[in-house]
Amino acid sequence: RIKNKKKNKSNNRGGGGRGYRVLDNRDSLPFEIQCITTKLLLDEGSNNNKNKNKNDKKKKETSLGEFQLDKSTNCGDVVQIGNVEYRVEKARCQYKYAGGQRFVMVRKILEVKETKRIEQEEVIKRAMEQTPTSVIVDSNDTNV
Repeated sequence: RIKNKKKNKSNNRGGGGRGYRVLDNRDSLPFEIQCITTKLLLDEGSNNNKNKNKNDKKKKETSLGEFQLDKSTNCGDVVQIGNVEYRVEKARCQYKYAGGQRFVMVRKILEVKETKRIEQEEVIKRAMEQTPTSVIVDSNDTNV
């Protein structure tokens, strides 16, 4: 025999539909927005260290300020600051230990890139993937 058992709503994890308890002020924290660029580090005369890779990348971060954004802002979202549009590349949160086996969010950080820069990087990436004979670079072309 198969019996249908009805679950009691008070036995659910939320405890009768109360939802979750907010332990910190994470929803009201502002986002710190940092504009990131990658800079290729070429071998700058230090031939002594053979372990260095010529294509090492270093991130350069510039803070654009703190802004109140929607709490669900995440990777791939487009944020407009002034007249410039940025795309969120990485969302990070920083926590501190508050004792009693819990952590409290103290900071929310969005790493963003200008949408124009992303488009330029995609054009360059596509050009690099093509065969070397089919790529023609014009020195007067400022879009690349």
